Amino acid sequence: MKLCKTDIELLVKSYQEEKESEALVKQFSNFINKYYKLFTFENIDFSNYDIRYFLSCYLADNVDRKSLRRGKYHSKQDISNAYSVLKYLKQAFKSLDHEDIYHEVLIPFLECANRYKDMNKSFSAYIYEAYKYELIRHIKELMRHQHTSQVMLPNCNESDDELSDNLHIELEEDLILNHPFWLNGINAQYPFSELTREGRLILTKYYLERNTDKQIGRLIGKNRRSVNRSRLRIVRQIQDKISQGEVKWARWSE
Repeated sequence: MKLCKTDIELLVKSYQEEKESEALVKQFSNFINKYYKLFTFENIDFSNYDIRYFLSCYLADNVDRKSLRRGKYHSKQDISNAYSVLKYLKQAFKSLDHEDIYHEVLIPFLECANRYKDMNKSFSAYIYEAYKYELIRHIKELMRHQHTSQVMLPNCNESDDELSDNLHIELEEDLILNHPFWLNGINAQYPFSELTREGRLILTKYYLERNTDKQIGRLIGKNRRSVNRSRLRIVRQIQDKISQGEVKWARWSE
């Protein structure tokens, strides 16, 4: 069901405050899916202005950009240019399955939702304008990370999966970890009081609710790798505090 402007604004506010994205994402599923289908099925819908405009941003020649953006009918050169851009962009997603590709096109949407402020422009109008530029930035970051991953080797003796599996936390606070006060740090005890709200949310979702890194990423608008790195960084911090005797109600499982 299509919601009115006021109801959509409430969904955006709910996401900004509570990171509950499901209803907002569902409302804009058609918008998100057209980009997902672009990268998954590699079929360009030339009748869609948003897709044409997005692809045209990667063309160096101003005449080519304008030609691809305008009208319904496009020359063979326009079509060739568009598919050349798509082939280039597919490099960012080449190692991802369909579910991961969907998540990667969702992240820029949630980033836009998180930054949105009502300034005489509805969220719908804002997202149609802002999303493509956020997606461009996100793809650039994916490509940068992909290149870095190819030339950098891990420098540790223990894998991330082994490290995360070894952590067993027994908390006196377990029953209140989902409480907004705890998540916002109001009644969080040390060392959790030193974490960001996002850090506490990641711990809650992963260790208490047994969500995967991918599920958490979808909730907070980050990719799985980013969530995994953040979680393991927190784990290592807690490990250090345990070894120093600073944390009394957590232990490493044998």
